[in-house]
Amino acid sequence: MSVLWFIVSAYVLVVGPIQAARILFYIPTPSISHQVVYRPLAQTLASRGHDVTVITTDPAFPKGHAPANITEIDLHDISYEIWQEQLMKEAREDVGDLRAQLATIMKTMYMVLDKQLQDERIQTLVNDKNKQFDLLLLEAVLPPLLVFSHIYKAPVIQISTFGALTGTYESVGAPTHPLLYPLNTRQKLRDLTLWDKFSEVFIHYAVENLWYSFYDVGDNILKKHFGPAVPKIEELVNNIDMIFLNIHPMFEGIRPVPPNVVYLHGLHQKPTKDLPQDLKSYLDLSKHGVIYVSFGTNVDPALLPPEKIQILLRVFSQLPYDILWKWSKDELPGRSPNIRIAKWFPQPDLLKHPNVKLFITQGGLQSTDEAITAGVPLIGMPMLGDQYFNVERYVYYGFGIRLNIKTLTEEKLKHAINATIADDSYRRNMERFRTIINDSPQTPLERAVWWTEYVLRHGDAKHLRAPSANISWRQYLELDLVLILLSVFPIQAARILFYIPTPSISHQVVYRPLAQELASRGHNVTVITADPAFPKGKAPANLTEIDLHDISYGIWHAEFMKGERGGARDLAAQVEEIAGTFYKVFDRQLEDEQIQTLINDKSQQFDLLILEAVLPPLLVFSHIYKAPVIQVSSFGAVFGTYESVGAPTHPLLYPLNTRQKLRDLTLWDKFTEVFIHYAAESVWYSLYNVGNNILKKHFGPEVPKIEELVNNIDMIFMNIHPMLEGIRPVPPNVVYLHGLHQKPTKDLPQDLKSYLDSSKHGVIYVSFGTNIDPALLLPEKIQILLRVFSQLPYDILWKWSKDELPGRSPNIRIAKWFPQPDLLKHPNVKLFITQGGLQSTDEAITAGVPLIGMPMLGDQHFNVERYVSYGFGTRVDMETLTEEKLQHAINATIADDSYRRNMERFRTIINDSPQTPLERAVWWTEYVLRHGDAKHLRAPSANISWRQYLELDLVLILLSVLLIAVTVSVIVLRLVYRAIRSYLVSDVKIKRS
Repeated sequence: MSVLWFIVSAYVLVVGPIQAARILFYIPTPSISHQVVYRPLAQTLASRGHDVTVITTDPAFPKGHAPANITEIDLHDISYEIWQEQLMKEAREDVGDLRAQLATIMKTMYMVLDKQLQDERIQTLVNDKNKQFDLLLLEAVLPPLLVFSHIYKAPVIQISTFGALTGTYESVGAPTHPLLYPLNTRQKLRDLTLWDKFSEVFIHYAVENLWYSFYDVGDNILKKHFGPAVPKIEELVNNIDMIFLNIHPMFEGIRPVPPNVVYLHGLHQKPTKDLPQDLKSYLDLSKHGVIYVSFGTNVDPALLPPEKIQILLRVFSQLPYDILWKWSKDELPGRSPNIRIAKWFPQPDLLKHPNVKLFITQGGLQSTDEAITAGVPLIGMPMLGDQYFNVERYVYYGFGIRLNIKTLTEEKLKHAINATIADDSYRRNMERFRTIINDSPQTPLERAVWWTEYVLRHGDAKHLRAPSANISWRQYLELDLVLILLSVFPIQAARILFYIPTPSISHQVVYRPLAQELASRGHNVTVITADPAFPKGKAPANLTEIDLHDISYGIWHAEFMKGERGGARDLAAQVEEIAGTFYKVFDRQLEDEQIQTLINDKSQQFDLLILEAVLPPLLVFSHIYKAPVIQVSSFGAVFGTYESVGAPTHPLLYPLNTRQKLRDLTLWDKFTEVFIHYAAESVWYSLYNVGNNILKKHFGPEVPKIEELVNNIDMIFMNIHPMLEGIRPVPPNVVYLHGLHQKPTKDLPQDLKSYLDSSKHGVIYVSFGTNIDPALLLPEKIQILLRVFSQLPYDILWKWSKDELPGRSPNIRIAKWFPQPDLLKHPNVKLFITQGGLQSTDEAITAGVPLIGMPMLGDQHFNVERYVSYGFGTRVDMETLTEEKLQHAINATIADDSYRRNMERFRTIINDSPQTPLERAVWWTEYVLRHGDAKHLRAPSANISWRQYLELDLVLILLSVLLIAVTVSVIVLRLVYRAIRSYLVSDVKIKRS
């Protein structure tokens, strides 16, 4: 283990040193399976110089023998006393009432915590006013632990030894859905009938209601120990910065999550150790192989119903295999000679022995992980908690069988054992699953250390929380607005096709590094482009460029670059103009002889397609070549991007880059932004008809429609950081590659360097990008810029499209091109005035130069709003531009050093990553190639209708049942009322008579 710590420590030291911190782990659960998971993390952090305190029920070291920097507070006896008394005394079997099971577990957990908080050592720790912590790692299974974030005012990483619990995803703003995104309390996952769906939804909300009902119990415990002013749990959950889950997303279920949810599958697993000699001999000498039987640490096998134990014994005695059974007593009455029992086995190492044929388990997650690592098929007999969910996954992925112990018979058990051992597909499926989930650029421990120190480096991780974290349904659904509206690694060389059709250099340069790097790694790369990276015939080996420059730019200039810029534009009209031009360009490109030759060459095949997202008709190539697709965007998402992979969308909480205002929204602003969003979205989807007609024209009437082709998307690459686009939950097949296009710094041309060096007061750089011709700005706006620039003490470098700029003052120097990324890094550059393009923004962030944004087109409004939100830039709207506004913005942004400091802090945060963007892009590209596709990473909500997402069939049935029940109740009440009234009236008549 010490060798592993050394390797991990060396790795993370390469990433970057960090000042030693004081870290508190509190893992209160008296169960060894909960305790062992995060031991490697605590011990590695201590070995890296951090001062680590661990409150635990199972110390890792004998008293006084912990390594330097680790202090363990041992709560074993007081915790296990309650645990054994409340939980470990009852017989176990599949009773089916999950809510009752969880009620017992949660009641016991809260009793344990109450007792722990009374302990003298905990009281001493809490009452020591000199004691401070810089970071808290608190077990998620007990939300009251979050009180320590109130006591120590430190950031919190919530840790789970399995997957998420009720409330986990809500606390970070990830979407939840009782059927599409099941928690580990689900008991059935496959082939759900309508009744199954009803049952699972009922159980989900019953368990959720139970979970939150215990908050009252927790609040009372906190008041008892910390006084009446202590915050409630409902408030404390807002202090969560990050979540660590000891599970792989494929096992828990693919779902969209924000970047502060970190999966650490297999964190607890250690390097293989030699087996004890007697056990090794037993395994080596077994003639037909061994079946290993263990029901984990939280189920006492001796408390199984006696008739079930007898079934197991009778079946095992008839098998040709030897049996190793983890049994809690000294003897097992009735066991046959082929059964060997022990109270403990070295399970992870035992399972790796080649003579182990099968593992019969209760379905605990850590046992499951160890079986996957060993490649041993499973029979699961779930009895408790998440075991039903885990065993359902065995069946789903084809590496195990489920048996319900309540309905267990000799015939069922014998058939399951024989089938699992005889059918080699179970082992093959296990090995394939292991290969996929272990395919990662970091080990779980490396990832855990890196993210832990990420939180320490930045003081917290609130910037990674989705805006939907801990908000109510009323806020999420914007009901106020709705009501108003209602009233008003090495890999085999592959053949890869890049198709980036947009005639704009800002679209073309982003993915050049990826294409060139893949070619240098031996892949055969074809790039269809409007801007070749190399002169004809000069491309590197393995890289073929198909040049469509002239035909593409001919249409682009004729259709798009001819109008004046700088006035107010309707966004829907902009979308129609830009996207409509793209479709015309694409139609013309498909007519090109080079493209026709490529398509008609039946011998040409591709293993992977990398297609620009801005033109959905490109997906037709997935139909032609039957290859997986990575959609790429040179900025953020476009309409339909997130829907295609099943990420949640919301016009206000998760804005697309078409939003023009992000801050301080009034109710009218919200109405306007929602209207603009859906108007632009409607235009986007209406153009699918244009695209479908283009596809029919070139590929015949049988070609699939775009609406079908979007189902072929395997992965999305986006050249943006989630903090700039907006934190949102996404599935793992959405990969952010902010800054992919940026290159190492080059020396400036000597004349430009001399100009910058000699500038007395500094330089302002002005550029409106590649898609706006500055000479086509409104003349009165150009004159405002000129008059203001002429009055400034600063020198001006202005990227200007003509040879001359009439009226420019001596302090203004113009050129048709500047080496922008390198120019911005010169220390004498004080300010960058930009249109707000994403790549210009990225380059300014890298250089640490404050910005003034004048948005005019597309995503520029959105980007400039982000400048203001993060405090590293100012927004000036071109249509309302005046000399006073511009002069004030320039002076304020240069004079106030907070703009530059905020820019540098923002740069530090978004660049804090274990991989460069290019490394990440290459790794995920080859991930798709290694596994043939990435459909296994798609969320189940991808491309489904609202009717399916909301389970409207189920809702309608429930509403019908409710309506019938109400109607029957009303009828019955009316009949009862009439009967009583009739009786009273008749009684009065009798009395009168």
